[in-house]
Amino acid sequence: MAIIIAWISIAVCLIALVMTIALQRRMRFTLALPLGYMINLLLIHLPGAYAFAISGGRFVGLSRFEDSISTGIALTAVGAISFVAGLAIGSAGHRLMPWEKPDPARFKDPRFSAFCLISGWVLAFGVGALRDIPTLGAAIYYGSVVWMLVAASNLAQAVRQSSAPQFAIWSGVVLSYPALVLLLSGFMSYGAIAVIIVGSLTVSHTKTLMRSLLLIVALGFLGISVFVNYFGARSELRSTLWSGARLEQRVSAVSSAFSDFELFSPGNPDHLRALSMRLNQNEFVGLAADRLANGQVEYRKGASLYESLVAVVPRIVWKDKPATGGGGTLVRELTGLNLSGKSAWGVGNVLEFYSAFGLWSMIPCFIGLGWLLGWLDRKSASLLGSADPSRSFLYFLPAVTLIQPIGSIVEIVGGVFAALLAAVALRMAWKLVQEIGQAPAGQTANALPRGLQ
Repeated sequence: MAIIIAWISIAVCLIALVMTIALQRRMRFTLALPLGYMINLLLIHLPGAYAFAISGGRFVGLSRFEDSISTGIALTAVGAISFVAGLAIGSAGHRLMPWEKPDPARFKDPRFSAFCLISGWVLAFGVGALRDIPTLGAAIYYGSVVWMLVAASNLAQAVRQSSAPQFAIWSGVVLSYPALVLLLSGFMSYGAIAVIIVGSLTVSHTKTLMRSLLLIVALGFLGISVFVNYFGARSELRSTLWSGARLEQRVSAVSSAFSDFELFSPGNPDHLRALSMRLNQNEFVGLAADRLANGQVEYRKGASLYESLVAVVPRIVWKDKPATGGGGTLVRELTGLNLSGKSAWGVGNVLEFYSAFGLWSMIPCFIGLGWLLGWLDRKSASLLGSADPSRSFLYFLPAVTLIQPIGSIVEIVGGVFAALLAAVALRMAWKLVQEIGQAPAGQTANALPRGLQ
């Protein structure tokens, strides 16, 4: 029965993905951020459930709790459909609005693209010890995603216009980011999330829905293939990257890790084991749901929201502020597992939303998240084509911060405040750049026709 539930839930999740793509294609103003969220959500749940289902429940991995996977993926399916419902509600409301806004495709100021790209990459790779300063470090981290704003819009525009040179340039920019992250940190997840967010707009801008689906299947298969190869070599790879190796040694280590590249195969037990161990948040969700249902642990009843509000208050203002547990602490509490303190364990949206009051909290939370992310997406996309495109920072950066399906509410709420701080700073920096390179009187470098302002 568990296998049947898993397959049905996987099918429902895929239906939710198709519905998200269809909704995004109908939106006039979008950067496809809700699609980016949906892909990232399914990425941490679907592969592990697939490994469990395709093996008939007999998959011999390191997990001792495979029966919990069917419960976890079933709750994920409910969350995914609820997210689509929230996105659809917001989309319908937007179409009823009587006013129009400028088309983001009209914006072609190369200075703004250069500003976003350079600012984002400097914040991501060039600020060094400043990242260790509380609050400032968070603002730097969430502000660094500004490069994705212009990368997504320019890449999608290249697809719409069938411009091979522009597509090659921006594809190179996008793919360089995860390569640099891997070389410098030894982690693939951060770079992969960025590629998914940026690439989602391109997926939703292909000429037909069928092409969008075929593209996402092809990219998904390629991405999983890259992951299983990375997972098999990551211990040896990180031993080199974390040893203070020189750049040429790092490049050599990464090249060696992918030298015997294999395409993903469901018949390869090593590949299935990689999916089960790393992309299988269902196990935590299922275990916690069982313990909550049996009364072994109490529902949190909004504790996460209180903790998130406490977390954003600076300690300099509230000297006796109580400490709040991280995602790993919450996972241990809800699942009863004795997890290693040396590794990061993300609680995830499905588990944390469910842990408040069960389905009564999870469904409204996902509906609200779908609506909110859709609204922020439309605002940032429409403002990107306005006379002052920097206003899109105020919506885009918080929206990207919400795309943390593996994160905790504390991290997300704190990240939104840090992203807003970064957005204000970046707007000020852009204004300064404009003043330095101001055009002659009566002209503006990025003005649109009056009727579109």
